[in-house]
Amino acid sequence: MADMHKTPLNDLHDEWGGKMTGFAGYRLPLSYAGGGFIAEHTHTRENASLFDVSHMGQVLISGEDAAAALSRLTPGDIGAIPEGGAKYMLLTNDNGGVLDDFIAANDGKHGIFIVFNASRKHADLAHVRKNLPNSCKISELSGWGLIALQGPRAEEAAADIVPDTANLNFMQCAYFSFNGAECRAARGGYTGEDGFEFSLPAECAAEFARKLAKHPAVKPAGLGARDSLRLEAGLCLYGNELTEDTTPVEAGLTWTIPKARREGGDFAGSEIIARQIREGPPRRLRGFRPHGRQVVRAGAPLLNAAGESVGAATSGVHSPCLQTAVAMGYVRADCAAEGTMISAEVRGEKTECEIVRMPFIKHQYKTGGKP
Repeated sequence: MADMHKTPLNDLHDEWGGKMTGFAGYRLPLSYAGGGFIAEHTHTRENASLFDVSHMGQVLISGEDAAAALSRLTPGDIGAIPEGGAKYMLLTNDNGGVLDDFIAANDGKHGIFIVFNASRKHADLAHVRKNLPNSCKISELSGWGLIALQGPRAEEAAADIVPDTANLNFMQCAYFSFNGAECRAARGGYTGEDGFEFSLPAECAAEFARKLAKHPAVKPAGLGARDSLRLEAGLCLYGNELTEDTTPVEAGLTWTIPKARREGGDFAGSEIIARQIREGPPRRLRGFRPHGRQVVRAGAPLLNAAGESVGAATSGVHSPCLQTAVAMGYVRADCAAEGTMISAEVRGEKTECEIVRMPFIKHQYKTGGKP
């Protein structure tokens, strides 16, 4: 722990009773005293929770050719993002595999604001630096705070400090001032709930978090709840559902690729991805529910009715909201239809499972007017 990087909220985690662990080289809370991740998960779904996600990579890229140059590294079209808007995107390699998934936003005169996954941010930054022209300026916001506020009462809590956040819809962003510093708010998150992510200079991040936490609806939550919440919402985690050997088509992320780029797109892996869109991929990411209470964890073999291996689980948890186990995994295309029965092998025993529609819970994003 002593060698771990610390976020600007590190002292707050100790003050709030955080049960600390190492994650992606950072000292972060797994959960907090007074309930654990299940209580934090439930609180997020019913009220609002504060998550420290400062370990993620925040990068600002500017320059006349920035949007066009970045679009050659992703199947998405960064140039099509309207000012003040954001999109979920992927970095791909020459084999069509996913190097990372990320959020890109058009911050107008500031440039293109990108948030990379913590485990991939150094590799992503090196990849971007290698492939962008010298006309692009790449600024890593190293040491900045990134605070996620998630839940149905997130708007209420955020508006107490930054009133204009109430005017943002899902995947919209804006700048605001806090303690004289220019900060950034984006409506979105990683739980399936309504919410925001706030990017702030290190010197004012802890005070901003403390003010958010004073709202009666807000409690801090850790990595445990963050993972169970995203799994209920059917959201991919890099290293589990997404890897360098996984294509966007296999992962069910074809929707991130504009129609104009699905055939003849000028990006890494475009030929392989286009072929899979035309012909179908050999395997597909699917959600499934084990029968009974057995949790199927990442790596568990998945079998068809004949006992043949047809894939493997990538994530699994007992859903606090559904009171049943849920999981995701890749299965052979001929076993991917909703309602198909498969088995998961857990500690030498077979657990019957059913392929089901994702997400497991309904998303509550505010896309206009009401969530």
